[in-house]
Amino acid sequence: MRIIILLIICIFFLLPKPSSSDWNYIGTFGDGDYYIDSETAKYEGAIVTFWWKVKNAESKKVKTTINCENKLWTIKDAFIYKPDGSLGAAVHIIERNLEWVEIAPNSAAERWYELLCKERGYP
Repeated sequence: MRIIILLIICIFFLLPKPSSSDWNYIGTFGDGDYYIDSETAKYEGAIVTFWWKVKNAESKKVKTTINCENKLWTIKDAFIYKPDGSLGAAVHIIERNLEWVEIAPNSAAERWYELLCKERGYP
């Protein structure tokens, strides 16, 4: 039993966490300063999933997916932090409930697209 608990603890510490990431500033858009962790980007064909964050009154860390072929994006997970740094809310959206939206010009989503999709040859 102790071995199983020790194994679970080891696995937990080996899993990647968005808080231990290397965040790169991509610009200021409407509600704050946006950062992306390109190292978290996982590609499956034309689909890329990655973490980004925005710093404002309530900082957010968000797991997002972009469909590079169709220029659509959606949010999969979100963590919203209060000004004191404590967790205010956590959201996970199941696959069948994802809401895909078009990438708007001059937006953070357009910048993510440029960084993650254009380098892969998408227009």
